[in-house]
Amino acid sequence: MKKTLLVAVLLCAVTAFSFAQGTHADVGSTTVGGGISTNWGNLGVAGTGEYTFYKLTIADTVPITFGGAGKVGVYFWPHFSVNVAAMGTAHLGLNAFPELPKAVQNLDFYIDLGPSAIFGGGFGIGLASGGGVSYYINPKTAVNLDSYYCYHFGGWGGASISTLGIMMKL
Repeated sequence: MKKTLLVAVLLCAVTAFSFAQGTHADVGSTTVGGGISTNWGNLGVAGTGEYTFYKLTIADTVPITFGGAGKVGVYFWPHFSVNVAAMGTAHLGLNAFPELPKAVQNLDFYIDLGPSAIFGGGFGIGLASGGGVSYYINPKTAVNLDSYYCYHFGGWGGASISTLGIMMKL
């Protein structure tokens, strides 16, 4: 019974997504953004820039786009630090599925992974991983929630970065 139900749900999902079209992060697009950010309780500002360079369509229905992003955070209260990361990204934009309600189609989910470094009160180089979601209020502007964790080898330990801001397609 469970297998039959699982197969039925899978078939419904594949059928529902069979009319997938474009994505929010189109190949060749560049986005930039910034916002208010925290790093282990330190308050600051952060910015990001991303270029999308590849699109993979799974089973001719689910488009995943890949890109490269640079992220910088400057934290000034109560302690000063600067965090930088160069990350590979993978996006799933729900606007590729026209049968979903319009409000849901405005969502773009992503994950990212890459090297990072932190300066101020110490120095560390390591690996960052995270993800986020953008809600497009129009075709070129989105409200963005981004979070990633950096594990820095030697001296500094880890850093948890969270940013609430605006993203814009150029």
